[in-house]
This record gives sequence, C-alpha cells and structure tokens, in this order.
Amino acid sequence: MIRIAPPALLLSAALLVGCSSTPAEEPTVRSGKNVQIERMEHLGVVEEGYWVNEETKDIGAAVPWQQGVARLSQPNFDRLLDTYDWQPVSTEPIIPVDLKGKLDAGDTWLLGHDVNDVYYLESDTRFVLFMVSD
Repeated sequence: MIRIAPPALLLSAALLVGCSSTPAEEPTVRSGKNVQIERMEHLGVVEEGYWVNEETKDIGAAVPWQQGVARLSQPNFDRLLDTYDWQPVSTEPIIPVDLKGKLDAGDTWLLGHDVNDVYYLESDTRFVLFMVSD
C-alpha cells in the first residue's frame, strides 16, 4: 500500500523550499544620482543615470562594453555637445530593453559617434543614450 503525505505537510514543504536562503541576484541595471558613471567619466557628474555593461549582465565579452541613459547638467550637456559632430535624426533611438522607461526624453534627437562609441542626445531634456565599447 502506498501512503500519501497529508496535504498540510506537502504545503509546508513547498513553502519552506520557496523561502530558501539563496542569495538575492544583483540587479542588472546600475543607477545613481549625482554620480560619475564608471568608465564614462567624460560625461561628468550626471544628475541621474542608469547603465548596464558586460559585468552587470554577467557576459564574458572579449571587448568591454557599456550602455546607459543619463540626464546631464547643463554645463556637462553643453560640453558633450561641443565634443562631437552631431547630426539631427528624426526618430527616437532604440533604447535597450533594460534601460527603456528609466528616464523620460523629448523628441529632438542628435546622433554623434566615433569608431566604437555611439551617443544620442535629446536637447530638450539633456538626455544622453550611450552605447560604447572600450
């Protein structure tokens, strides 16, 4: 004869398994206010920023990379604006899914880039989207 455990015992076991002491996962998106974003020191101190990189995504990438969105102070925004040859673009850039909705932006976009880095600026809100590799 096969014996079946009482339902209360099964429920208790399920609850204990669900409450195990496994360590909490690190968030994949780093954030900060009034900080310098690691490896993005040339942006200066950002008013607010959110970023992901090969470390936060736990991807063993051959080339270090970083993507993020930030709101810059007016002086830092102006300095970045003077750094590249910006081209107006008529559509909003595709923001990586991990960063989408983290900061609001307007609809006046500029694109700037060099060999390995791409930046989108939104001039009404001092928003910057960066996608860089070292």
